[in-house]
Amino acid sequence: MPRKAHLAKHHSLEQLKKKYLKSKDSVESRRWHLLWKISLGWLSCTGGDKSQETSILS
Repeated sequence: MPRKAHLAKHHSLEQLKKKYLKSKDSVESRRWHLLWKISLGWLSCTGGDKSQETSILS
């Protein structure tokens, strides 16, 4: 089972989303997108196992 990632509360959900959407650099945008998704409760897959899909916690 994938481990759940935890973030420090430096930015709100809305701030993370804005940073992701407004970033002009593709690498930076992907990093903000990942942080935003984790803050929404998405799971992180470990070890590059593509048989486990990333999903939202219910």
